[in-house]
Amino acid sequence: MEQQTNPELELARRFVVETSQNLFLTGKAGTGKTTFLRDLGRTLLKAHAICAPTGVAAINAGGVTLHSLFHLPLAPVAIDYQHAQHLSPQEQLAHIGMQPFRKEKQRILQRLELLIIDEVSMLRADYLDAVDLVLRAVRRSWTPFGGVQLLLIGDLYQLPPVVTPQDEPILQAHYDSPYFFSSHALHQAGYLSVELQTVYRQQDDRFLSLLNSIREGNMGPEVIRELNRRYTGPGGQRKKGHILLTTHNQKADTINSQELHALDTPLISYEATVEGDFAERNFPTDQTLTLREGAQVMLIRNDKQAQKRYFNGKIGTATELTPSRITVTFDDGMEVRIEPETWENVRYTLNPQTKTVEKEILGTFTQYPIRLAWAITIHKSQGLTFDEVEIDGQAAFAAGQIYVALSRCRTLEGIALTTRLDPRAVQTDGRIVAHSRDARRDAPTAQQLEQARAAYEAQLLSSLFDYAEPARLATSIVNVLKGDELAASHANHQRLRSVESTLHSLEGHMQRFRQQLRTLLAHNPSIGSNETLQDRVASATSYVLDLLDDGLLEQLTPSRVDRKNETLAARLQELKERISEKHECSIACANGFTIERYTKARALARMGEHPHATGRSAESLADTLIQKLEQWREQKAQEIAQQTGDPIRPGQILNRAALYALAEHAPTTLDGLRSIPRLPSETLRTHGMELLELIQREQADFEQAAQHTHEQGPGTETKPPRAKSYLHTLELLRQGRTPETIARERGITDKTIANHICRLLRESRISIDELLTADDIATLRTDFELYPEAPLSERIRRHPRFTYGQLQWVRTAFSYPVISRW
Repeated sequence: MEQQTNPELELARRFVVETSQNLFLTGKAGTGKTTFLRDLGRTLLKAHAICAPTGVAAINAGGVTLHSLFHLPLAPVAIDYQHAQHLSPQEQLAHIGMQPFRKEKQRILQRLELLIIDEVSMLRADYLDAVDLVLRAVRRSWTPFGGVQLLLIGDLYQLPPVVTPQDEPILQAHYDSPYFFSSHALHQAGYLSVELQTVYRQQDDRFLSLLNSIREGNMGPEVIRELNRRYTGPGGQRKKGHILLTTHNQKADTINSQELHALDTPLISYEATVEGDFAERNFPTDQTLTLREGAQVMLIRNDKQAQKRYFNGKIGTATELTPSRITVTFDDGMEVRIEPETWENVRYTLNPQTKTVEKEILGTFTQYPIRLAWAITIHKSQGLTFDEVEIDGQAAFAAGQIYVALSRCRTLEGIALTTRLDPRAVQTDGRIVAHSRDARRDAPTAQQLEQARAAYEAQLLSSLFDYAEPARLATSIVNVLKGDELAASHANHQRLRSVESTLHSLEGHMQRFRQQLRTLLAHNPSIGSNETLQDRVASATSYVLDLLDDGLLEQLTPSRVDRKNETLAARLQELKERISEKHECSIACANGFTIERYTKARALARMGEHPHATGRSAESLADTLIQKLEQWREQKAQEIAQQTGDPIRPGQILNRAALYALAEHAPTTLDGLRSIPRLPSETLRTHGMELLELIQREQADFEQAAQHTHEQGPGTETKPPRAKSYLHTLELLRQGRTPETIARERGITDKTIANHICRLLRESRISIDELLTADDIATLRTDFELYPEAPLSERIRRHPRFTYGQLQWVRTAFSYPVISRW
């Protein structure tokens, strides 16, 4: 499925990844909803949970049921939202009889950023409102769903929610319909709908038109006549390879049993291995799988091998059975030995080390991925694809059942009806039709995407400089000291009081800075092109990094005394993790804020990977330089303080952003040093040559160590230092690769490659003529000379066919000045 060329799928992906907008992803059967969910889950950087209304749907989606994650009650959740407005979220939970959550579950839900609900057509409105109440209460928020983004996936024209006669009057008193879109919380939160248009399962326009008519309830006489031409009569004429879709389990089980016992080959049984917690109602196939050679079977998993010999729903015949082997032969004559598969029952937990939301396997079910396939229920066929199918829709009892059954087949010619279709059996709820019509009319646009992206980017930018929660946590730590005489020793009390004071002071500064950001965004909401804002962000991150690196992180490490008080130690650890996350995100955004940089740094920090943490082993030249530059600036601060009598912070001499840029680029000339962003002009003037000597000395030592390791040959325990990244870029350029190709192959950003090339130009390892044509060079040189004071953003507007990197190369090659506004 070429999803990269599908505009609706790409639009949906960008809304999920690049915004905080709630989204309903829908579409006809076979439009790729399941594939989209599977692919999305592999790449998401947001902390997310995948849920479904039923156990079987949750297992298929690789997630958990909503009831298990949110402890939803089985009874209807009757919420009077007018009355509920006057209650706190915690009081609302008590109002509907729900109990407080355990701390571990609270932490999971507090970390959640995105909630994905698959097969949402089966989700009732009251249960979605209950999810809202849980998230508001646990996250201490009045925002709908506690500020968690929703991705709702499903087709409302397929299977509906279950509403018992006892539940119906209760729901009618509070909701316009039982469907999820009648949720009060969802109305308050707002959401957009993306409808997938490309059907991958069927290719015949005539059949697609018939299916669409049934789906939307446009059942004219000509549609009924066309479908009833597929009537072949009741059972007894079943063709090999056909599967019967029926409405009730009992009928499907009876047909399978009769057909199996009609064979005269020996019975062989295969027992599943069930370990841990895996409820019988969620078994994907029989615990005791009983087969005979000649039995018609269906595969219920996709083939994991590269050949993709079978797929979920493919029909075949069991042709060779031994106690340890099952071989299935398909209509094309291909024989495949089937191997057992394992299904997992999972729950979401919080990793105590990394504090990330992870899946914990509660139990497993291991069995051959096979089911007897003379008949299955329409409900169990959802999500499957067949080449040939028989349909018994006489006892259809729910809206959408006939549509689900018909849409399982690839072609109209592959369908055989065992009973004639009665228009009354093809039920479509008018409320679904109206909702779908309105959603189609209000389909999101590219402009809405950009607006939502800008809002999300502004939200993340604000959160980067939001220290209210760390400050609150620091105060709670100090309060714990008041009740612990041992922990409240003089030194401990001073240390933690100092941390509290520092964080509250920092939050005061950041609160004012966030107001500045709002003002700047009001004038230019495009963060990427807002140079004034980016300069302010760079200055603020330097300020924050200097403060955090000035001993604050070390003060948060629990001491031996702290660890004797479990509450104190736990809160200190939590505060340290939050500050470490802020630290990593600040470093990543020190030279420019983007959604991608921020979310990647945050994800890495939450997984426990802190690439810029102090105290790392010297694995590379950059690592060594970070340590040496930190020592150098501390020494300089002491020398200046002794000379002048006035204390000075190391960050005033070399701020954290400039320090990391120096370590990454390792300039060896004054021009290279001048190109380092945020390097204080006074430091450049007074200590520039000293910095260059330090870098050159460490570079020579590093290269000598690398040569020594190389000469030792294999067998030595010393690992060779990593080669310089920019020289690897040079090697690839010499091989004829483009900068874009190099970035893609190495898995690093275009900007990093552009910086490598700038350094190569400064060191005369490469010429600008090797990168750009003579005409392009002349065009850009003219622009630099006509507008010497213009920043790069203005030049890119005049010459949109060039990239920022290409402008930087020309500026570097001809030593044009760097225009900075900070």
